[in-house]
Amino acid sequence: MEPPSESSSADTSATPSSSDQTPRRAKRRRVSSGSSSLHGNENKSQDHKRPVHNPDRDAKFLERVVEELQKVAKRKRPSTRSARRPTQWGPVNAKRMLKLRQNAKPPARDEVCYVTCEEAEKLLEPGKFFDGPIVTRNTQQFKWSPLEVDGTPIQQFLNRWVPDLDWKVSVQDSILEKGGTKSSSEEWELRELLEYYNKEVSRHGYRSLNVLDMRNTLPDSISLNFLNGFDTQMLPQVRNQIAAGPSRSLSTGPWHGWGNYREAEKWTLLCFGPAQTLEHEDPLAPDTYLALQKGELGIGWVSRAGEEEVAAFSENPQESDALFPKIRYLRLEAGQTVYFPAGTIHFVFRAKDARTLITGGHVMRWSRIQEWMANTLNQVRHPNIASDAVLPHAEHYVTAVASLVQSREREGRVDEIGGREAIAAFWRLKEEFDELIQESNGDETKKEEEEEE
Repeated sequence: MEPPSESSSADTSATPSSSDQTPRRAKRRRVSSGSSSLHGNENKSQDHKRPVHNPDRDAKFLERVVEELQKVAKRKRPSTRSARRPTQWGPVNAKRMLKLRQNAKPPARDEVCYVTCEEAEKLLEPGKFFDGPIVTRNTQQFKWSPLEVDGTPIQQFLNRWVPDLDWKVSVQDSILEKGGTKSSSEEWELRELLEYYNKEVSRHGYRSLNVLDMRNTLPDSISLNFLNGFDTQMLPQVRNQIAAGPSRSLSTGPWHGWGNYREAEKWTLLCFGPAQTLEHEDPLAPDTYLALQKGELGIGWVSRAGEEEVAAFSENPQESDALFPKIRYLRLEAGQTVYFPAGTIHFVFRAKDARTLITGGHVMRWSRIQEWMANTLNQVRHPNIASDAVLPHAEHYVTAVASLVQSREREGRVDEIGGREAIAAFWRLKEEFDELIQESNGDETKKEEEEEE
C-alpha cells in the first residue's frame, strides 16, 4: 500500500471515555470503551504505528474543496428559462455538500479515535464501544506492487485483479440530468473506466464518476487485521443463516436463499473527480469501514447525534439544518482506515483532481444486537435515510438474527450477545418491527386490490 504522509504536528488522537458518550438513539447503552488500554508508558513504543491527526492539513483540504464546490454550485444553463436552478446531479449535490462543509468543524479530542491496529482491535472487543470514528493505518496484509513496476493501485486493480474488463458496473455521473424518473447512474464497462482514468484529470473539468458497490475481487489478504475478533464476526453467520438454509454441509449447488441476502461484507469504491456522497446511513444498520488504498478523501459525520438530530434527519434527509451544529470532518490519507459504528450519519467528499480507490465493508457485532435492531427499525420507518433500499432484505436479516439469538439463549451464551437485558430489548424491538412489516404488507395488499378494481 502507498505509505501515508504523516505530519510532525502533535497527535490529537482521542482516548475514548465511557463517561463522555452521548446516546444517538433513545435507548443506547453506555458501555466501557476500554480507555485504560490506550494510555500508559507501555504504548509509547506503538506511537510510530498510530496515524497522526493533522488539523491544519485537514483545514486546507476543506478550504480547497469548499472553493471548488462554490464554483460547481454556481454553474447555470443559460439556454433555458429554468437556468436559475441546476439540473445536473453534480451542481445539485454540490449545493447541499457546500452547506455541510461550511458548517463542519474539526472533531474535539474525544470525538474521534486515532489508534494503532492493535488498539483498534481492543476497542472492538465484546462489551466495548467508542461512539465515533476510529482511524487507524497499515491494517491489511495485502501489498500493492511498486508504482514503477505495475502502476498505481487503481491501474493494478483494473488491469490485474479484475477478471474481465467487460464487466458492467453502476456509475454515478455528475453530468447526468436530474428530474422525473431520470437516474443519477448508468452502466459502464470497466474497460471504459480504465480508459477514462488514463486520461489527464484536467481534461474532465468538474465532472465526476463514482463507482459504488463494486464487487471486491482482491485477495482475502485485503481484509483488515483488527476485525479478526469474535465480536465483529456476526455478519458471516447472518449470511449463512439466510443463504445456506438449514444445511451446514459444503454445498455443490445454488445456495438456498442467496437472493434474500444483501452482499455487503466487502466491496470496492472507485472514483474519478470531485464526487460527493451526501449524508446518509448505510442500509441494514451495520458498522462500516473504509480503507483508502489510493488518493485523498474527506469524511464528514454527525457526532453523537441525539434524539433531536436523529428525528430531524429521519423526517427530512439531506435537507435538515438540525445536523449542522454537530457536523465534524477529517481527511483520510492513502494507507489509513476509518471505522464507523452502526447508525452513524456520514458523508464523503473529494477534491476536483481526486482519483480514489477504497476497499470497504460492513460489520455486525454480537454484543450490539439491541442497537442494531433499533437502527434497523428506524430505517424501515424512514427508508430515505439509508443510501439503498432496506426492504425486503431487512425482514430476512431480522429473522436470521432472531434465530441466532435464540440459539445463544438455548446454549446459555447470553453474555456473548450483550446479556439478558440487551436480549430482552432486542425482542421488544423485534415485536415493533414485525408489527410495522405486517402493517406495511397490509397497505401493499390493499393498494394492489384497489389497482385491480
